[in-house]
Amino acid sequence: RRLRLQAEPRGRSALSEQGASSMPLVEEVVAPPRAREAEPLQRAPLPADLQRFVSESRALSRRLTQAECAAGQAEPRMEGSQNRQNLMLYIDLPRGAAVADLQVTITGHRLTVGFCTRPEAAAAGAEALWQRHRLRRTLCGTADARQWHADLEDRYDGNGRRLLLVIRKVRRGDMWEQIFDAAAAPARW
Repeated sequence: RRLRLQAEPRGRSALSEQGASSMPLVEEVVAPPRAREAEPLQRAPLPADLQRFVSESRALSRRLTQAECAAGQAEPRMEGSQNRQNLMLYIDLPRGAAVADLQVTITGHRLTVGFCTRPEAAAAGAEALWQRHRLRRTLCGTADARQWHADLEDRYDGNGRRLLLVIRKVRRGDMWEQIFDAAAAPARW
């Protein structure tokens, strides 16, 4: 909808001739729907690799309910590296696993990474429950909870996949002696 403003007559002669103007100063105009809005946009199909990337990226942010998940049995292995600006965390995934419901929380020096996995090829007719995994670590420095990115990548040895998590450090140019505080007891937070 658009509003069209009418020009107000100027000077006394215009007011005295017409008296009180019967035309409104603002008139509402409804625009007809555009042809592009009426028809959905038809897109060309994406190549298989690109479609896989789009599907996996969407799944990472998909939230699951408690009924869809069961507790994971073992904590996955996680490795880390750093540069002067970022932390890179590599989390091993079960072979052939789909990933969803990725959540990253940083409170002070405490890092919590939660996600769910299940076999990509679930049995026909019976949906497998998602397995919830939660990793908790104490960081040796401060990281920005608002600046992180996740991606799925093939392992360098060709043996499965892993979740790559890049987290921005608060102080740029800061190199930590180690990424995780090994002296800190595994916290129950």
